[in-house]
Amino acid sequence: MKGVTKVRRLLSLGAAIVAGFVLTTEAGAAGFTIYGGWRMGSFEVKRDGTLRGAIDAFGQPGSRVRNGEICTVRWKRHGLKIVFYNLGGFNPCRPAYGYFSTAKARGAGWKTNRALRIGDRQRRLRNLYPGATFHPAMPNFWPSGWWLVRRTSQFGTGGSYPGLLAHMRDRRVAAFHVRYPAGGD
Repeated sequence: MKGVTKVRRLLSLGAAIVAGFVLTTEAGAAGFTIYGGWRMGSFEVKRDGTLRGAIDAFGQPGSRVRNGEICTVRWKRHGLKIVFYNLGGFNPCRPAYGYFSTAKARGAGWKTNRALRIGDRQRRLRNLYPGATFHPAMPNFWPSGWWLVRRTSQFGTGGSYPGLLAHMRDRRVAAFHVRYPAGGD
């Protein structure tokens, strides 16, 4: 009888360890949905495109690097990089003064509101976004990829740009790129 009790205890302990591992893994693997290029998870770029809004949504970033009017902010644990800017002379790396310019999401937990995920095949992209069009890169602005959401520029000579772009590698979604004029550009 002693041996049976010992085995039960060991099985209970093993089950508790496995359950704890599963819960820890799920909690650490955050998933975020991109809605039409204006919202990323709970970060509502359209409503509050500041660095403060991004910190509220994703937590403290792993790094912030300022280069003049821009600040590149990274959340490595989420596979996320956002570029903020400030044209008024304030430090764009300060939460109240950095305004959203672009984002690159490449972590496994990212998906669009139509359930297109990092790693999905091009065939799935075409099924979920039948109106998407492929465009070559515009250096220093966006990479080549499928424009899932197209925006019309209100400035300069007009034209269009990708509000949400799916960048591909080996016919699979490698990253999502988001552009939104949060600071009024």
